Amino acid sequence: MPTSSPTILVVDDSEPILSLEKRVLERAGFTVVTARTGEEAMKRAAECSPDLFLLDVVLPDVDGVILLQKLREVTGAPAVLVSGKKTTGAEKAEGLEKGADDYIAKPFAPSVLVARVRAVLRRTRRRSEER
Repeated sequence: MPTSSPTILVVDDSEPILSLEKRVLERAGFTVVTARTGEEAMKRAAECSPDLFLLDVVLPDVDGVILLQKLREVTGAPAVLVSGKKTTGAEKAEGLEKGADDYIAKPFAPSVLVARVRAVLRRTRRRSEER
């Protein structure tokens, strides 16, 4: 079992949301790397090899679902999409179909964010152990 905490790459263009997510996840024991654009996220992913991506769906330079697909080319880490706009079931389904492991709507309770991140990491770990 690894002794270091899982690294999460959090991508959101809103500084207040990015700061909140970073603070909540760090308090839960995770190592957090942040990015505010898709371009920055690609650089950070190559540098830190995150264990999980937490991606805003709406970014200034790229759609979060497209970014998810690009990040998956760099690493096979699981991803949780986060959306602040009114999201339809079809939009959520599209994100999940295109590779997201979970989908969270803003606003969210910090405890729910941590629980969902932990659940995705648990499922991913279990799958890799079964191989």
